[in-house]
Amino acid sequence: MNQEEKGAVEIDAQASLWVMRQGSPDFGPAERARLEAWRMQSAQHEAAYQLACQTWDELGKLTREDLPSSAKIQKRQFKTFPPAAKPRARFITTIAASILLLFVVTSFFRINPLVIITADYYTSAGQISTVALADGSSVQLNTGTAIAVQFDDRQRRIKLIEGEAAFKVAPSNGVLPPFVVEAANWEAKALGTEFIVRRDGDAVNVTVLEHRVEVSASERAAPEQSPILLHPGNAIHLSKAKALGPVTTVDLESEASWQRGQLVFDRVPLSEVVDSLNRYRRSRILISDAALSGRQVSGVFHIDRLGGAADTIAAEVGAQSVQIFPFVTLLY
Repeated sequence: MNQEEKGAVEIDAQASLWVMRQGSPDFGPAERARLEAWRMQSAQHEAAYQLACQTWDELGKLTREDLPSSAKIQKRQFKTFPPAAKPRARFITTIAASILLLFVVTSFFRINPLVIITADYYTSAGQISTVALADGSSVQLNTGTAIAVQFDDRQRRIKLIEGEAAFKVAPSNGVLPPFVVEAANWEAKALGTEFIVRRDGDAVNVTVLEHRVEVSASERAAPEQSPILLHPGNAIHLSKAKALGPVTTVDLESEASWQRGQLVFDRVPLSEVVDSLNRYRRSRILISDAALSGRQVSGVFHIDRLGGAADTIAAEVGAQSVQIFPFVTLLY
């Protein structure tokens, strides 16, 4: 999923949360004003809000006969709103319920169930795990990560299917074959080293902690491109466009903080902080508007104690937080 698609999904989720929230008895004038401001931010916000109202209206039309016998939902729990357009067919109800179920399942596992089938090792939301490989190397899997191991006489290859992993490579000593990490259309070849690779769809980031790493496009993607050599403290972003981004210098203490069970942020936009926190939580934090997303956050969060993270960052940026469901918190 690219950034544009992620943005659209986020807007739809925010619209749904606003519609559900406005049915609450404590939805007062202040929140009503914030909702109206959110709707006016863009035509996409307004369209998402209208569709959410319409879908909520369809849900409100369900009768007890429409529900499974095990469902314990009372009709008074639904608050209906005038539809913004001609009502669609009743299958909207099924679609809405399916989307909600998918949202819950994805939030819980933080990894595509189909990915698990092809992985040798994987971690779920909030889990960090270290794997010892047959050659003496080790891989530390961050939250929501999946890898496949392909060792033979010609190469030691790890395929990063999803997520982020830190590699501590056993030296070849002229005996073992090269150690290569494959992610999307890119490869990182270890030269006796420690490094981190993160994959988000087709985008890949490589950060070197010790020694050197040779980064290149895979032969099937762009065999004509020359590899780039990274040194400790170097990082590179590799895009879907099959272009090697510029080599940058990063703060290794922050980049590798997750290996110590911490998340460290120094003047980072709230939207990026929330994205990072959501990777480790089975519940999700959502931000109500773009202005709030850009506010900067500094702090250290312990991965095993993220329950109060939403309240902490809300206090720092001067926002409010409200828990919509057990698995959704809205910052506004």
